[in-house]
Amino acid sequence: MAVAIALDLLAQRIQMPPAAVRAHVAQAQLVAMERLPLGDDGAHRHPRLVEQYGYRARAGARFSEANGGLQGAKIEHFEAVLTAVAAGRCLPCTARARSTAA
Repeated sequence: MAVAIALDLLAQRIQMPPAAVRAHVAQAQLVAMERLPLGDDGAHRHPRLVEQYGYRARAGARFSEANGGLQGAKIEHFEAVLTAVAAGRCLPCTARARSTAA
């Protein structure tokens, strides 16, 4: 949450839409990951991280270019994430209830 607030404040200061600032930050993060030293075999030492930062950079650019047109999809995405998190949190409660009932 603090990062989102900081990015919004930065966006106001440099007079860019927050989505554009997030896209630039994601692109800078990807570049930093790609510049890390490669392994002896010439491959990235952390290919999964490069993949994730690449995804974030592409998603950020797409969201920025859509000018709010993807807001519904973003809300739907986070609702799905919240559903998954809630299911994971309920699992220990269910297991505990079963063990005390036995």
